[in-house]
Amino acid sequence: MLKCRDLTRMIASGETEDFGFLKRMEIRFHLFMCKHCREYEGQIRSIGRGAKKMAAEAEPDQEQLQRLEKDICGKICNNGHGSS
Repeated sequence: MLKCRDLTRMIASGETEDFGFLKRMEIRFHLFMCKHCREYEGQIRSIGRGAKKMAAEAEPDQEQLQRLEKDICGKICNNGHGSS
């Protein structure tokens, strides 16, 4: 079975779509079974969407950037999950 540590590294680097059918099924099964990795994947996707949205703006609001940074750190840094 795929370990959380390995999967979180793949998620963070964006490698989860670059594999063949069997490996992608193993990843999906792990995500189905592991609440923590599902949450981590959701957080990474949210960060990506937020980054794309902010990059699309000509001049991002500095206050909004600080709130976003605080929110991201609060959610990711306090979870402490990523290895099983």
